[in-house]
Amino acid sequence: MLVLQTYRYNLPVTGLLGLRLATNTSTANDQGFAYIGLHRKSYISATGTGNDMNDHVGIWIKGFYQGVGSAMPVFIGGAGYNSEDSKLMVDRNGNIGIGTVSPGTEYNKNQTAYPVTYGPTDRVLTIRSSNLPVLELSRPAGSTVGDRVGAIYFTNGTNQADAHLQVAGIWAENDGRTEYPNLMAGRLVFMTKRYGGATQGKMVLDQNGNLGIGTLDTKGYKLAVAGNMIAEKVKVKLQSGWPDYVFEEDYPLPPLAEVAAYVKANRHLPEMPTAGQIAEEGLDVGEMNKRLLQKVEELTLYIIEQQQQIAEQRHVNKIQMELLRELQREVKELKK
Repeated sequence: MLVLQTYRYNLPVTGLLGLRLATNTSTANDQGFAYIGLHRKSYISATGTGNDMNDHVGIWIKGFYQGVGSAMPVFIGGAGYNSEDSKLMVDRNGNIGIGTVSPGTEYNKNQTAYPVTYGPTDRVLTIRSSNLPVLELSRPAGSTVGDRVGAIYFTNGTNQADAHLQVAGIWAENDGRTEYPNLMAGRLVFMTKRYGGATQGKMVLDQNGNLGIGTLDTKGYKLAVAGNMIAEKVKVKLQSGWPDYVFEEDYPLPPLAEVAAYVKANRHLPEMPTAGQIAEEGLDVGEMNKRLLQKVEELTLYIIEQQQQIAEQRHVNKIQMELLRELQREVKELKK
């Protein structure tokens, strides 16, 4: 039998006014019961003041089962308490489930060799659906560049000596352009807290898919890094041709005398950037490697040409030495 009672109930909090639902009228035989009601709480006291203008008023729900002291799950909507159609629930551990009655149960129980995701004592929000589960953060943000639309922060609630409790986070903000003041483009900003310092934006993904690390301004580059970087391997794939054309028969290899005159006048090789250009514009690694290879291939052609000249000169020297020996023999015969 379901019993419905309306009364002021002072357990477990003062000021609970509402309904008590039980499966039996006798407390000793209750198989399960719940309290549903309004809780009035003063801003400065745990007890209600009796003045609605000064009190918080909220809905308070708690369930018990066969003498179990901890709260039972609270279900909202759906086909039933044991149905995956449950629209929203809060379990006895404080996990929240949307579309599921078993939130916080999908941690890597049988994969201890891998990094831990979360455990059974953690507090988890689970959204489960056969369709696409979506967590949407919505806000009517302003038109100013940098106005934030939504954010997720990771906060250290204890043992934080400074005022910056958020140690990491990610937010979406306006990345609009001044020529379109009523339209918003978006960018993602990733933040981490520096030890002993304030929170800082450390990485940004802008509206054009450009990634900035250590800077929020990529200046139009697909990857902009403000600082040093290290990698075991870097592969650059140029869209323009590789300078194998240097070895074509009709390649206009400039004479060395012409190169020497250019270097004397300009203090750098032809088709190479100056020191001033590098200081102002930076170094294009792919293009620079292409030009360096072009110069190496030209140098190879010069060496091949000089080697041919050396070989020809050796042949001429050999002939001249044979003629000289022949002349020496003739001179010796004449002296007899």
